[in-house]
Amino acid sequence: ASAGLMWAVAAGVAAGPAGGLLAAEGLRVQVTVKEVAGVGARDYPVTVVIPLERGTYANTSKFRLVDAAGKTVAAQIDALNRWWVDPDRSIRHLRLHFQPTVGAFTKPGTGTTMYYLQDDGPPPKPKTPLKVTQDEREITVITGPLKFIVSRKRFNILQAVWLDDNGDKRFAPDERIISPSDSSGGVFVGRFKGDVQYDTAREDVTVEVEEANPLRVVIRAEAVTRYKDEKDHTHGFAARIYAYAGKPFVKIDYQLQNSSKDFAWTGPMYFESMDLAFKLNLGRNPKVTVGLGRGDGAYSGSAGVGLRLAQERHDKFNVYNAASTKPVASGKTPDGFIDVSDGRRGVMATVRYFWEMWPNGLRIDGDNKLSIQLFPDFSAMLYKGDTTPGSTWMRRGYPFANELSPTGLYWLDDMRHVYKEALLWFHGADTSAAELTALARTFDEHPVGTLPTGWYAKTRATLHYDGYVPYLKRVTDTDLRRPRYARGDYNTRSCGAYAFNWNNFHIAHIKRRWMTNAHGDFPLSVSALVATENPSDYWYAERLAIGELNGMAQWMAQYKHDRDFAKLKLDQGPYIQDWPHLWRRFPGFAHRPRWKWYYQKVRTAYLPGTGLTAGAKDDQHGWFYHVEEAYYFTANPWIRDWYEFVAQFRRTTLDVTDSYPSLGTGRSVGHPLAHALQAYHVTGDVSIIPRLRQRLVKTERRAMSPYLARYHGVGAAGYYMQMLIAYMRDVERADRQAWAEAFVTAAALVEATRREGGRPVVVGNTVTFGAAKELMETGISGLLVGVGPGAICTSREVLGIGVPQVTATMDCAAARDQYY
Repeated sequence: ASAGLMWAVAAGVAAGPAGGLLAAEGLRVQVTVKEVAGVGARDYPVTVVIPLERGTYANTSKFRLVDAAGKTVAAQIDALNRWWVDPDRSIRHLRLHFQPTVGAFTKPGTGTTMYYLQDDGPPPKPKTPLKVTQDEREITVITGPLKFIVSRKRFNILQAVWLDDNGDKRFAPDERIISPSDSSGGVFVGRFKGDVQYDTAREDVTVEVEEANPLRVVIRAEAVTRYKDEKDHTHGFAARIYAYAGKPFVKIDYQLQNSSKDFAWTGPMYFESMDLAFKLNLGRNPKVTVGLGRGDGAYSGSAGVGLRLAQERHDKFNVYNAASTKPVASGKTPDGFIDVSDGRRGVMATVRYFWEMWPNGLRIDGDNKLSIQLFPDFSAMLYKGDTTPGSTWMRRGYPFANELSPTGLYWLDDMRHVYKEALLWFHGADTSAAELTALARTFDEHPVGTLPTGWYAKTRATLHYDGYVPYLKRVTDTDLRRPRYARGDYNTRSCGAYAFNWNNFHIAHIKRRWMTNAHGDFPLSVSALVATENPSDYWYAERLAIGELNGMAQWMAQYKHDRDFAKLKLDQGPYIQDWPHLWRRFPGFAHRPRWKWYYQKVRTAYLPGTGLTAGAKDDQHGWFYHVEEAYYFTANPWIRDWYEFVAQFRRTTLDVTDSYPSLGTGRSVGHPLAHALQAYHVTGDVSIIPRLRQRLVKTERRAMSPYLARYHGVGAAGYYMQMLIAYMRDVERADRQAWAEAFVTAAALVEATRREGGRPVVVGNTVTFGAAKELMETGISGLLVGVGPGAICTSREVLGIGVPQVTATMDCAAARDQYY
């Protein structure tokens, strides 16, 4: 432990405080765009994040992107984040957005195109057909072949769309392909009769142009959750609409929210379905094409009275004609698109992670209403069992949970948000099924831009522990492109393993959705992409970030601490060993068990056969490091949204105004303060740094004592040290005094650990012969044998069985006899 802590401090302070703006000459960073879907991509929009050395660039004016021949490529280059408190505010990561062309990936080494970032600009301003105009009523976007309007007064995602199908750039009335309708856009159906909520009816929607540059326009809309009682619970939502230069398609992200600020406690939001609806201006009875999946081609038929694609399980989909209950086609994992065409023009709709985040549906009815069914009416919540702590279901390790709720309802727990991604492609009459399939697959698994491992090592801007990367070149020769899933991810017999369905989708440490204080595990990293340069590791990072954002109850829209804390008292709460852990007002220790109090306190009670599906992580297990890492690969704006909330939420931690503050140098302080620093890195909220300094100086120094060192444990001090290293690096050029104060604290921790070195080490709990023997071979002084919490984690979750005390003792004794 002493060596580990000493190395950590060395990594964090090796450079020492430094300042100044360094000149970088001859920059040439290789960006390798790797095709993934196996179909090739022509001028497809891609975003790449590129780290820069600290103190080298204050702005982006000199950057340009060139191809292998040295020709300038149209690109939008801006700062993703900065060294925010440095005197020069130099750029930490660039966000590069461009439209590369890359061949199909057919075997290792194929399907790649090289580009290079250089600093010998400025480049010529790219010529673009992309235009955006706005007033108080609406926003109009022209991409070149496409024109669409987004209404600010009656937000329905796309108020109207025109496709320039004759290429004259005039957008005539007969070229309108989506017509205005008050029943279009988001359509939320609650559980009570007549509770149909149209986003167009909301008068509190904020609609803003979030990004406008020559290659991309992003429009963001949001309306918060409104709650009076269980019968008057209005869903919240946020949406992003992406338009691209020269492209006839529009990407739509839609996030369903349940995070009311109307009361300190609210409750679950039940609903029947949630769709995005669009009124298509096409001829009667159009042709419909549905992608059936790799090797299965596509199904084609007429719309008739309606046709739909329904993903009913991760390995089961059906295509239904509304005139019959019998499927007209079926399979396992489709390409996840439906196309509707009248012979002159058409619209394709597709959803990312269509089968992985099931249920999903795509439907066209007899009146040419296209519905993207994000929470379709043919399914329900993936839930069964009593999640009450101490229940038989929980004591048995929460098996057999992956069944649909018999209520037929979905629900979002309080403070939970979930988003999905969709694409609408507007095209002419001569579009083939192969073209439809290619775009759907590319949207699902887009080309990935990778950087050399050595560039991450040189810049030291991306990873923890001072950005240190021990490799100068990639560590593998394998070429892995597509997302990879483990066998256990498909285990439908355990909700602690199953990784599919929107409710389960790749949540890190999934058992902590309910058992947030459970023993075992450790923080994850998703940084393998740095070492392998493989897109498969990019997908791993993206999936786990989505899992954290969607799978846990850790959001509140438009929360501001100074305005809202007095009323809501959002609080991470103490480590109290009962479930669930929540970020709402802490009820106090008189209300134990907390879960029982919660079920009594919520203003909307859980229905019979339903229950809490997701809690929030406590400070002792506040493992969010992977989310920041994923941001530096994906630039996912929903991650930034979440960290904007985190920056406000963690004010109680920074100011030590939470109901039961943790003190000392252990994990309960290290993790939440690191979480606050992550928010600072991503959002640039510079108020976090002085607040953190005050906490370290006024609180943590006084909190240090031999008792706390023993209580928190030497291992837990490593998490605190990791936070200190990040903080020291953040302030080293801006505030030498703050850096020195943190260094003294770090040095004291190392010295305390050194003094404790050489003492006997006793480990446990242990229940098997093999584990006991391996531990003895490490040189331990003693071994604890038993079936306490640690043993339950090992024997019941890994072995699948409990181990009786007598058996454990006999096996460990046998290992001792053999070892000695």
